[in-house]
Amino acid sequence: MRPDRFVNRRMEMWQLLRDWLASGGALPPDEALKAELAAPTYSFDSRGLLRLEAKEKVKEHLLRSPDRADALALTFAAPVAAPDLAAQPGDGGRATYDPLAW
Repeated sequence: MRPDRFVNRRMEMWQLLRDWLASGGALPPDEALKAELAAPTYSFDSRGLLRLEAKEKVKEHLLRSPDRADALALTFAAPVAAPDLAAQPGDGGRATYDPLAW
């Protein structure tokens, strides 16, 4: 992602969320979340950078704060490496993953 495409980090996170959804990311069956994700509009500033509609404006036409959508967008604030699922000696050639193992 090129940060020079966005007015701020908020817009970048929402774009990463959009890209994830477009590539097959799945949402829970949550109508409020879907409405919040569809509510904000975007525009371009005078430099041609993408700008997401201000949260205050979204609140005006959604009639509530888009907290669920913002929380989801925040999960794209930093990349997270996938766990190493490579097969280990002694596991019979099957990759295993224990989320509680430290």
